[in-house]
Amino acid sequence: QVAVDIGTTTLAMLLLDGKGNILSSWTGLNSQRKYGADVISRIERANKGEKQILTDCIRADILGGLKSLCDGKKISRVVVAGNTTMQHLFAGYPVDGLGRYPFSVAQKNLVVGRLEEFYSELPDLLRDAEYVSMPCISAFVGGDIMAGILEVERQIVDRKREGRNWLLLDLGTNGEMVLYSEGVYYTASAAAGPVLEGGNISCGMGSVAGAIDHVWERNGEVEYSTIGGEIPIGICGTGLIESIAVLRRMGILEQSGLLAGYAESGYLLARGFHGDMIRITQEDIRQFQLAKAAIRSGIEILCQTAGVDVQGLERIYLAGGFGTKLDVKKSCEVGLLPLVSRNRYRVIGNASLGGCRVYCMEENVGEELERVQESAKKVTL
Repeated sequence: QVAVDIGTTTLAMLLLDGKGNILSSWTGLNSQRKYGADVISRIERANKGEKQILTDCIRADILGGLKSLCDGKKISRVVVAGNTTMQHLFAGYPVDGLGRYPFSVAQKNLVVGRLEEFYSELPDLLRDAEYVSMPCISAFVGGDIMAGILEVERQIVDRKREGRNWLLLDLGTNGEMVLYSEGVYYTASAAAGPVLEGGNISCGMGSVAGAIDHVWERNGEVEYSTIGGEIPIGICGTGLIESIAVLRRMGILEQSGLLAGYAESGYLLARGFHGDMIRITQEDIRQFQLAKAAIRSGIEILCQTAGVDVQGLERIYLAGGFGTKLDVKKSCEVGLLPLVSRNRYRVIGNASLGGCRVYCMEENVGEELERVQESAKKVTL
């Protein structure tokens, strides 16, 4: 069996045995990114006559990942989750309703079919595979969040405590979130943009080797680490957040977001192999402020709607590759995350893949998905 997370920027897969145990994994980039960094851009391109191109892109990407993963093993099932736009484009559903009011969704329900429906030709090891697509809640709260709910529910240990209320945050190009309280799932999506994944940043990049991912201050000097310990070539989302937190502590970044003394030139964070200057610019700060405002507004509105104080949340689950590497303390300092006790936060990795794995492991999971979907769609913001 294979679990597939179709991210706007990144694709991730797990090869599972018949009991849901992980055998191997695969990650790759979504080649649709050349048609736009976010889902709105891709919806617009699809509505201008390029939908089949976008569909062909993602299908080819996923097939390539499946071929790499199967490694001589016959695949019986492929379970797919992603945001609503990604799932629709893969399946070939129309997306014109996703980008305009009243934001109608062509297919919301759990879909069970055959993988061969989407390919004219498949290798023998994939030809008989069942295809499962997670149900979506709304135009901007997709199957990845439904899968994430399954993963959170699986991880809850003390239901008398953690099960009373919790918040799930999947922070990326689309900031999707779920607040569970008193048996009801409140959901929302915030347009964070690509900043948290290194986009729209002067020296920004994805989480690849050489990207500055952690930043700290020592004896009045800014220090950093890079992914893989390589010579720095840019800065990823976590590095940006930590840079902002450190510059704020040092008094270089004012409360308003002004880079005091560096508004014109930017703050030199590091030099690359060829002397390339990796800077944090004033515009980078503004881009982050926009993303932060979107995320925090979504959290605050969810809490107000549910009648729950942020300080009363028993658990805050951080999902996605970005959430896995996030420094919670520094993220709270810059206002991206609510300032609550550190022990209330739980990092759960790729919850979308985790939920797909739950589907492969447990019986009657379809009934659970239907129950969550019915509850959540009543209070989706």
